[in-house]
Amino acid sequence: METMNNLIKKAFTLIELLVVIVVIAILSSLITVSMSGVKEKANYAKAQAFSDSLKNSFGTKIVAEYKFDEGSGTTTNDTWAGKVATFASSPYAPTWTSSGCVSGNCLFFDGTISPSGDYIGYNDPILGLTQATVCIWVKRLAYIQYATFVMDYYSTYKNFILGYESSDGTINFYAGNGPSTDSIPATGFTGNVWHYVCGSFVGSGELAIYIDGIKKNFKTTTIAVIGPTQSSRSHIGKYSSRYLNGLLDDLKFFKKALTSFEIKEQYYAGLNKLLANGGISKEEYTSRINETAQK
Repeated sequence: METMNNLIKKAFTLIELLVVIVVIAILSSLITVSMSGVKEKANYAKAQAFSDSLKNSFGTKIVAEYKFDEGSGTTTNDTWAGKVATFASSPYAPTWTSSGCVSGNCLFFDGTISPSGDYIGYNDPILGLTQATVCIWVKRLAYIQYATFVMDYYSTYKNFILGYESSDGTINFYAGNGPSTDSIPATGFTGNVWHYVCGSFVGSGELAIYIDGIKKNFKTTTIAVIGPTQSSRSHIGKYSSRYLNGLLDDLKFFKKALTSFEIKEQYYAGLNKLLANGGISKEEYTSRINETAQK
């Protein structure tokens, strides 16, 4: 018969085994959480690194940039090439705001259809190019069919459109040589959220559209070159009699078809600014970084 001491020793052994099992389970869960945090920190660091490299990356490719940071007046300046874009006459001019922008100030467009909404006239900087990319930050507040972010498109001078929101839930990018155009749609554009939207064109090559750093759609195009002549409707915030209801910030034009990597760089840079000024929460920032990092 076993002694009482032996029984106690065995009992302690069983208890110790259970404790070890519990400790291993706890450590396993902590490691999982820790690795998740490491992944998020790595994605955050990647976003910061992308942002820091922007100036060197795009210096030879950008041809126009409207930051919309003036905050007052009836014009906005192309900070890259020195051009000036002019607001429509009052009361059809957009409104300056510093609330909820991607960075600094931005512009609010009221979307009124009758008699006329807000818009800006500008000089199209991508005329005659065999490659081009147009990018802009957009926060649509109310849906208006065919509302457009930026375009140069009318009659026989059909050069490009970025936006043109349709009832099927898509936005579109058009590229044209004047009389003829080609287009491509994308899903995933939603209201009341800042989105970074880009259209990319390679003559007789590829037409592509991006939302928030992700290449949503692409196709082969037969359009060889952007039309050489500016139309009478080279506008920001307007397509024909359809007007954007929402905010626009940081419009850029490039003389090259940017890569997915380069567009993602710009998106991360904008997210960093939104996070810094309280435009998005840390949770939304992390979610967006993780989403694009997986694409």
